[in-house]
Amino acid sequence: MQKCQGFSSMTKNKLYSPIKKLVHHFCSISTVSHLHKTYALADSLLSYESVLHVLVVDGVDANQLSKNVRLYGLQIFDKQPLAQQIITKYKHKKDKLRWALKPLFILHILRSQPKVIYVDNDIYFYSNPSFLFDRLDEYNVLLTPHFYPSNPMQNQNWL
Repeated sequence: MQKCQGFSSMTKNKLYSPIKKLVHHFCSISTVSHLHKTYALADSLLSYESVLHVLVVDGVDANQLSKNVRLYGLQIFDKQPLAQQIITKYKHKKDKLRWALKPLFILHILRSQPKVIYVDNDIYFYSNPSFLFDRLDEYNVLLTPHFYPSNPMQNQNWL
């Protein structure tokens, strides 16, 4: 299996403890300003032997690490021309950048883990999510509906 690359030596040596045998791998993409949601998500996964891989598109905040969180910066895409085109195009539009990098980040994690589930950072697990990974034994992809109106400026409960 290939190890995840793209960390600076400082990040690898000082910020992260080795992942103990964690069974389930989730991933999400965030900005620094929304990492508080990401850490709540990580806390909800902690008791279920899960690790959360997080791509932070505008820097890495290393002051609030949870033991089951692994932060990644955009440097993981340094040698990927498609990712570089996306980053150049959307560098000033953080939402579009997150959306556009989602499949590339999932693929990055899948290079080192047999299964990964992408979740938005505003999700919280109240029970064991292992049944989702059982479903991945039967299906290649799991999808959930999106319950928001198509216009993000109207009828939203999060504005």
